[in-house]
Amino acid sequence: MTRSERAMQIWQILISKADNQSTITYGELADYLGFAGAGVFAPLLDCIMRYCDKNGLRRYGVRPYI
Repeated sequence: MTRSERAMQIWQILISKADNQSTITYGELADYLGFAGAGVFAPLLDCIMRYCDKNGLRRYGVRPYI
């Protein structure tokens, strides 16, 4: 799967969570996608952030884990 395809997969998960007014941690997202850990998301989330900026969309929110 390409980086863009994986970013689209993550985008769909994030907008689904937003639509349901729920949250997901990086760890949960990694588990859901079958990743070994959450440390691989930076380039994928960067793709999503640039897409949002380019298309005038609000960026997704990130809450600190407390």
